[in-house]
Amino acid sequence: MSSNIRRLLGRLLPSGRPHGAVLLVVDDAGWILDEVAQHLIAHAPAVLGCRAVTHEWMGARHCILHFINRVWAWTDSVLDGVHPSNDLIGVWWHGRLDSEDRAMQAAHDRVRRLHGRFRRFQVTCSIARETLLGLGVPAAKIVMLPIGVDLKTFHPPASADIRLAARRTLGVDAATVLVGCFQKDGSGWDEDAEPKLIKGPDIFAEAMIQLRATHQVHVVIPGPARGYLKRRLRDAGVPFSAPGFVSREELPGFYHALDLYVSPSRDEGGPAGVLEAMASGVPVVSTRAGMPADMITTGVNGLIVDVGNPAALASGASALVNHPVLRASMSQAALAGIQAYDWPTVARRYVTELYEPLRTRPQAR
Repeated sequence: MSSNIRRLLGRLLPSGRPHGAVLLVVDDAGWILDEVAQHLIAHAPAVLGCRAVTHEWMGARHCILHFINRVWAWTDSVLDGVHPSNDLIGVWWHGRLDSEDRAMQAAHDRVRRLHGRFRRFQVTCSIARETLLGLGVPAAKIVMLPIGVDLKTFHPPASADIRLAARRTLGVDAATVLVGCFQKDGSGWDEDAEPKLIKGPDIFAEAMIQLRATHQVHVVIPGPARGYLKRRLRDAGVPFSAPGFVSREELPGFYHALDLYVSPSRDEGGPAGVLEAMASGVPVVSTRAGMPADMITTGVNGLIVDVGNPAALASGASALVNHPVLRASMSQAALAGIQAYDWPTVARRYVTELYEPLRTRPQAR
């Protein structure tokens, strides 16, 4: 975990029973949930007392409990001890109604049984909203708020020389098509972890194999738990760079090197990589999952294809490689649209649309 995240997540409540704050319940794993909490804490007004907690919420009184880590919220019996003075916000960032995964179907059942305990539900995209409606959650309880992106960190390279230097670091020449997919796609944190199929590593691998047949491709897959994808690409003879964990300070340079970013997910809450790519001026080809389904107008600021279709991903990527003018226009449109997702702007929406309405509601004693 970076020092900034540790510092901000260290702003836990003082010893004793939590009282009167907005508590962001996270997993402290140093990944996306903690980053969301970091940005909300950094940009929320001090009067909210916005803090990140793991298990400390269990003693809370008169607090807003925002379960960013939804494992807490949807675990049987965990909510039985919550004091009635607290307002609970559940999250449902992914988990489609048509999911065939047994664990997800069980989660759907828990939502049907437990949703009455929550004042609000935060979703990041329309697909998640439709899922909750289908599970019986009242529309008035659902608030759609996206995850944001740090535009101070993620932005286009300031010059062509910076982009060329980023590509030289990966050992590729100007003729090579660099394709990135930066989202963690293993079920655990080890290299030998089973593939997390909702992230679509199998779809991405097949799409890159097909793209390799017509273009000189080099795939960039930073991050932990990429073992499955590395094996698939290596066995197919597709060149790739897999540097493992990359610090926040180093990550923008990897985006600067790319020609394309591909998001192959079957189901999503974000992903953050799509927002970061758009902010970095990298054209995106994505499946119709998560936030891209709401954010991207195909042919204008990116390309959207159906879930589970590697040939469509490969075809979309090939079209952008073959049409640099279209690629450039999409990048500019994406860059203009992503400004609304800057974390300070998004965090203000969380305050005004999610937290403030609950703070002004009379609470139980």
